[in-house]
Amino acid sequence: MDWTSSYHYLGEFFAISNAILWAFVVILFKISGNKFSPIALNLFKITIGFILLAITSVILRQPIFPQIDSHIYLLMAISGILGIGIADTLFFQCLNLLGASRSAIVECLYSPFIILFSFIFLNERLTLGNAVGAILVISSLLFISGEKRIDPLPKKDLLHGALAGAISMAAMGFGIVIIKPMLSELSVVWVAMIRMLFGAGSLAIFSLVQSDRKQTWKIFIPQPAWKITLPACILASYGTMLLWVGSFKFASANVAGILTQMSVVFTVIFAYIFLKEPLTKKKVLSVILALLGSFLVVS
Repeated sequence: MDWTSSYHYLGEFFAISNAILWAFVVILFKISGNKFSPIALNLFKITIGFILLAITSVILRQPIFPQIDSHIYLLMAISGILGIGIADTLFFQCLNLLGASRSAIVECLYSPFIILFSFIFLNERLTLGNAVGAILVISSLLFISGEKRIDPLPKKDLLHGALAGAISMAAMGFGIVIIKPMLSELSVVWVAMIRMLFGAGSLAIFSLVQSDRKQTWKIFIPQPAWKITLPACILASYGTMLLWVGSFKFASANVAGILTQMSVVFTVIFAYIFLKEPLTKKKVLSVILALLGSFLVVS
């Protein structure tokens, strides 16, 4: 008998745990962003994740490079470069410009993009609730600026940060949708690992043409900043991934999606507690609209 059958709400527990853990990780990445560039931070995170997943594959006796159709590797490469290499780098840029609480609200665009790309490429049905939810999520972005006296933010940073976050969520959504049809036939650990490999490779190549490439690679040298950055990278690239997979395995997709989206609330709370980011009325309204929209999108 499956041991999980004796545990009720295991998937829901994983989903809530994932939401809390990801919110905490966002806070750590915000702090790390004061020390490292988005490219350096993402390259370090992906490399750590690849190493941990490769070790897991060896323990599970799964081949790192199985003999499968070349088009699968091609799609994994596109998914890894867009969904991890580019998307996560832009998210770190968004985090640096907007702060943790505002960037969490922008993250809610992920669900509408998933629905949109699934409708375009997978012919999945688009419901009225999906459309209304997407509109609510987009509307929430109009209120993320916050009150000028309480939580000022330059208009340039707001626009650039929101744009970086929106492109990040689009790339992330597209990256997962194009490989969705083959996920049922492949190991989740292998998929995550090979995507990180291509994501890390693309960033490594891109860093070589940068004028400050030496500064980018300095993140791999042990230093005091690792006390925050290393745990953040381990939790983000390995811990949250396992919890996310577990939530969708042991709970319905709708329930798992809704509970996971609660990371927005936890991020805003943690940002207020640990980063002293003001909790303005506009931010509260943005969170309410974003969460309501996300619930409609995944329901």
